[in-house]
Amino acid sequence: MTTTSMGLRRLERSQNLTIGFTQLIFFFTGLLLLLFGILRIALEFGETLTGVNNDALKSGIANWFTGETYTTPLVLLVGILSAFVGYGLLWACAALGAKEPPAWSAGYVGLIATAFSLTSIAAILIWLEVRFLLIFLLVLLLLIVASVVLWLRFNQADFRLALGAERIHRQSPPTYVWWIYALIVVGLTVLVVLGIVYAILTDVIELNIGDVPEGELIYLTTFDAFNDEWDIENATDSYTSAVIEPDELGNNRLVINLTPEAEQGVFTLLNRKLRNFDLRLTTTQLASDPLHDNAFGVIFGYRNDETYYQFQISGDGYYRLLKIAPNGDSNEVEIISDWRLTTAPDEDFEINNTNPTIIRPGSYNPINSVQDAQNEIRVIVRDQKFAFFVNGVPLPLCLKGTRRTSMWVGEGCVEGNIFTYTFEDPDYRQGKIGLFVDRTPTSDPSYPVTIAFDNIVIVGSPEQLDLPSIEEIELP
Repeated sequence: MTTTSMGLRRLERSQNLTIGFTQLIFFFTGLLLLLFGILRIALEFGETLTGVNNDALKSGIANWFTGETYTTPLVLLVGILSAFVGYGLLWACAALGAKEPPAWSAGYVGLIATAFSLTSIAAILIWLEVRFLLIFLLVLLLLIVASVVLWLRFNQADFRLALGAERIHRQSPPTYVWWIYALIVVGLTVLVVLGIVYAILTDVIELNIGDVPEGELIYLTTFDAFNDEWDIENATDSYTSAVIEPDELGNNRLVINLTPEAEQGVFTLLNRKLRNFDLRLTTTQLASDPLHDNAFGVIFGYRNDETYYQFQISGDGYYRLLKIAPNGDSNEVEIISDWRLTTAPDEDFEINNTNPTIIRPGSYNPINSVQDAQNEIRVIVRDQKFAFFVNGVPLPLCLKGTRRTSMWVGEGCVEGNIFTYTFEDPDYRQGKIGLFVDRTPTSDPSYPVTIAFDNIVIVGSPEQLDLPSIEEIELP
């Protein structure tokens, strides 16, 4: 056997090995993308076609994979593109096996599609913070590197000649090759652009809105003008209302009302995002049950109806802090600091009213004027650290610490909880603010709840909070 024939045999064996490995990548990647695309499309349209509700299945798959449910049009588009690319890779796998002139074009384009698809999948997995992320990324990285190496091999002259690429290029290139190029480029571009836009709109990617210097004015309203930034209409229906109306002196204010028929609270949002801020506003209780058992206050860090913080006060003198987070198809309400009376009553409190609550009117405080039902709420947010004031008094919090719940005892917290004036949380770095009115489980639903909000001032938050020093308290 001559040296030349041995060299040709080795070259043929190398080509066959390259083709076989490329087919293997095309088959498994194409099958995975095709099955994912078909499953995603079926889950989206299955209920319409079969009448079977697939929400539980979608939620279950999403909860296992990411801990959250994603049912947006973007995810459906990802499914359609995945099915299209997966089918194309399976076709390329079959074309390579024939080793006819289309084989080189199919392999060349297929490897580009594979590299782009796997890179997009890796980016999406990082975005969603899926479970076993490191393992997935290592596997995808190996496949991406292999695709690039194979693509370089396909570009070599001997390989192009062996698979008939040179014969194709001597003629006019097949139309379908350019269509495949165009569809892959357009599809991936649309996917990336829509993903970035959606991520920005939902604050998955947060565009830093920048910090305002301490004390510099961010927003001011007395509701006498320029009220179009509040989504008042969305807070109004048959059982709730949000209207701007004058008080007895003719000064406008935002009034939110729950009728006795209302089964849940309502809020209205200011259409601008805030990061670090110092918010002050005045509230006036206009109507409630005889015990003033209600809940109203400020929403902040709002991204959507499933993601925000809520600082609540009650007309009977209590306050608490909540965090709302998405959990499948519903919201998860986390009690950061549970209800606490703003002033602990003494033995004669119910009889002599000697120790009135900081939050007015309080359970036993008389209402002789509008001022007796007014409160000034102040919320300070600085670098994900929050502090809360009512009527100029800083309010302590009882964080759950090592315990499962927040629990007050006397003037402090139970053992394991953390007694502090600030709460620090990195989750919602910026978002909208809002005003809300609600009932508590012990409210008398036969009475309306009406709260007026006015004199909203938002400035840049202070770099240092002037708060009392509280150490962690451990009580027996």
